[in-house]
Amino acid sequence: TLIRLPLTVCGNANVQLKFIFDGATQSNVNGSGYYFWMLDDLELVETPAYLMDVVDQNHGGWDIGYLSTSGVGMDYTFKPQVQSDANPYMFEMKIANVGAKPLHGIQMNVEVFNSTGTSVFTASSDSTTLAVLDTAFYLANQTFAPLSQGVYDMNFWGSSDSIITSNVSAMTAVITDSVYGRDNDNAAGAWRVGRSCGGLQLANKFDIYAADEATSISAYI
Repeated sequence: TLIRLPLTVCGNANVQLKFIFDGATQSNVNGSGYYFWMLDDLELVETPAYLMDVVDQNHGGWDIGYLSTSGVGMDYTFKPQVQSDANPYMFEMKIANVGAKPLHGIQMNVEVFNSTGTSVFTASSDSTTLAVLDTAFYLANQTFAPLSQGVYDMNFWGSSDSIITSNVSAMTAVITDSVYGRDNDNAAGAWRVGRSCGGLQLANKFDIYAADEATSISAYI
């Protein structure tokens, strides 16, 4: 975790850090709170001149891309081929400049791999300049409509004139014959669709881009 200190510490001869421990917080599975704390690898560093953070990413286009469609740009972990053909994957990222200087030529990049690990799609967004402590949404300049059913792994990363690549964020989605699903088919999962740490949706909405027939509905409560 990277926490930016206030700018008022610069040039200040008396800067102190205080850690507050609250053992009453009911945050574990037994609801009894924690009775210990651990501090590890704490380091004070000067803010790098150039540093970016990938805040979020999606393959539905809900931030800015959906404005060009009739839907709402949701991610679908499982999407029927007929719906994918009518509404291809639309890749977006939210990137933050957390460095000390503006980032020039900043853009998002995405690469998609099929189930055999073969790269089947690459795209980037238009590049911009991002001011210090500013964030922006980036939309890939191409959409992706898989030619066949199967699992597709998607890698997202940012780049700029000063940074070759940010950390890579990954998502996975599946093109199916008829299954349409926002969750990751994991009844014990948590929120955030399609992420490796999640798989549960509290509510569902399905955008229908091509006429089709619903043959069954499945839900877990």
